[in-house]
Amino acid sequence: MALSLVLLFAGSAGAVTPAAIDTGDDTRLRALLASPFDGLAIKPARDKRSPCLRPPDPFTEALDFRSKYEGSGKSRDTLNPVANLQYKMATRSIQALEGGLSDLTDRHVKGQAGAAACALEWMQAWARAEALLGEANMTGKAVRKWTLAAVAFNFLKIKDAPGLDPLQLEQVRGWMTRIAHVVIDEHEGIPPEKINNHYYWAAAAVGAAGIATQQRELLDWAMDGYRHSVRDIDADGVLPREMGRRSRALSYHSYALQPLVMLAEIGRVNGVDLYSERNCALCRLIKRVTEGLRDPAFFEQRTGARQVIEESPDGRAMVWVAILSRACPEDERLRLMKTKYQPFSGRRLGGNLTDVYEHISKELPNAVKSQACSHLWR
Repeated sequence: MALSLVLLFAGSAGAVTPAAIDTGDDTRLRALLASPFDGLAIKPARDKRSPCLRPPDPFTEALDFRSKYEGSGKSRDTLNPVANLQYKMATRSIQALEGGLSDLTDRHVKGQAGAAACALEWMQAWARAEALLGEANMTGKAVRKWTLAAVAFNFLKIKDAPGLDPLQLEQVRGWMTRIAHVVIDEHEGIPPEKINNHYYWAAAAVGAAGIATQQRELLDWAMDGYRHSVRDIDADGVLPREMGRRSRALSYHSYALQPLVMLAEIGRVNGVDLYSERNCALCRLIKRVTEGLRDPAFFEQRTGARQVIEESPDGRAMVWVAILSRACPEDERLRLMKTKYQPFSGRRLGGNLTDVYEHISKELPNAVKSQACSHLWR
């Protein structure tokens, strides 16, 4: 019989009271916090085990980086090419880690022998070096949480692979825990008027780390972060802080959907319908972004600025569609969007999610059907 949901989400309507459990039973304890990627059914491929390449050099310095929008004022919507180049150069090992982990875990989902073990070796190398734990400026804090999200979500894809080294798993979990607490400290107590997409990503990263390490307090912090975040979505489906990005308002509204939809899905598979929170505030944001991508006139009128769309939306920008489709599989509009934009991939959300969801055939035991699915587009 499936375990009863024992998560306690503070302030959640309909929260479930914890049931007594035997905490000495590690299998049962681990089953309490569900991953959105649980249930992967992977058939090993017949190809030979590929050699595990050396991981990128762990980043152990201070996370002190220039912003690519440096010098553009409060709106932070004008790219500074010099600062952007210096940012890319300074973070190249971090970018290589994120991209490399996504590639390795994608190979694991496709059944490649040794890919999961190699991904874990990469993570362990950074864990042993105590990477990403240095002092940070504002841009560095952003990089820290983005990288934690990439590590944690990719970890969730491989954690159940057979033959993984228990010591490596433990070391990586300990490292993620340390980073998660730093991220919490950097975002705890942010005043409501300053909550924006950075806070959403911090919550998603900490939530994934909480599931990976089976620490309910981390997941609780992430769920509360989601609730604080969606309070900002107004009746028009607008996020005020992202609207403040003026010419990039639409892009940042779309970007904000990635961590928010993933957080809602994390809640759903753990038995809490976060999609429906605050009269489905997330639905209003989804509808506003979808309409804006078709015609940005609303955003241009509200900001007084022509919207910068650097490239056509693709499966990377629209990765939230894959996650939402998992929650609302019968939605015809989502099916059409899946056909248009797939394959879906986000290295900070676990790589190729099209492949992940194709390898999950059953709903998780504690997952709920979201009430939001019936009025997504109203």
